[in-house]
Amino acid sequence: MEKLKSVINKKIFLLAALLFIAGLMLNSCHSADFTDFGKEKDLQIFIIDENNNPVSDFLVSYSSSPKGFRSQEVYTNDKGFCRFENIPSGQFYIWGYKSGFKKMEGISVSFNKPTDVFFCMTESKEFILSEVENLYKKNRFQEGLELLNTIYREKNSLLNEGISFYEIVGLEKMGNIKESYKKIKELKKSKNSEIRKLVEKYYGENNEK
Repeated sequence: MEKLKSVINKKIFLLAALLFIAGLMLNSCHSADFTDFGKEKDLQIFIIDENNNPVSDFLVSYSSSPKGFRSQEVYTNDKGFCRFENIPSGQFYIWGYKSGFKKMEGISVSFNKPTDVFFCMTESKEFILSEVENLYKKNRFQEGLELLNTIYREKNSLLNEGISFYEIVGLEKMGNIKESYKKIKELKKSKNSEIRKLVEKYYGENNEK
């Protein structure tokens, strides 16, 4: 598995990013008061990205405790807005996800007034991957891998396979050859011909030790 130890140059990041065409970390929600907005006691939430743009079709739910039962899920509209009706005041935890965006996992909000509206920030895969590249350049590979894990993606999706290239880089640099080889084997079975070509180009002769 000699070639598996070689350093992958920056082109791998660009190639992986191109495959996505088919398809600071803020962990908080900020409230604003809209006295004439919505029905009384509605928990109202806006999802925005790192550029303050609304994120539509983000699937949102809430719970009354960090590990408690979650509400029925609702999607944000084209303005990034969703609501849960007739909710009592109290402390709640927001959950949500959309493919290609940072997952929300138990973000705490204090719902004190029926006029509260919460603005919750997520981050796009493009932003997160650029942060990962910066971490890798600083040899902070474990942090980069943890950041990659915050991106929501379907298991067998093109997005997931593209992100696997970034994971392989981090795993190799940390000396975790066994795990990186597992990901390479998975990519070799991809249904996408471009993915398979890319894998063969860089890893065609790899053999597990």
